Amino acid sequence: ARSWGDISHQPVLAVHGRQDNAATFNHLIPLLPRGKYHFLCIDLPGHGLSSHFPAGLLYRVLTDYIITVRKVVDHFKWRQVIYMGHSLGGLVGYYFAGVFPELVKKLIVIDIMSHSNLPTHHHTELIRHYYEKLHEFEEKSINQTATKVLLQGST
Repeated sequence: ARSWGDISHQPVLAVHGRQDNAATFNHLIPLLPRGKYHFLCIDLPGHGLSSHFPAGLLYRVLTDYIITVRKVVDHFKWRQVIYMGHSLGGLVGYYFAGVFPELVKKLIVIDIMSHSNLPTHHHTELIRHYYEKLHEFEEKSINQTATKVLLQGST
């Protein structure tokens, strides 16, 4: 990831295209107004300097990337973002805005790629459901600290 600007300003989340990385915005961001924005460019999983998904994990490009974006927004506790996406990042942005419209203040899409001709309501309902179930699972999952305590207690 790479960021520009004051972290207290309006967040702009920038997401790259397929087979690209956060550096795709290195020449664009310096040309944009920075006085009131904080730009964060992320690497999607499996791109740039990010980790790949674990071996054997069923890989659902759109769903996994949309959930990744949601996790970034949640991590920074952003109430609303300006989302800027290029190509695949733009497609992810369209779906992210459709699934979580309350989190997107503005959507900027550069050179989008197409993905599917299924009705968008089908995707948004499925992705929101998947996110909610994943979130429930993570909330109920055991964390590292609890794992260590349990392992120590069994010896």
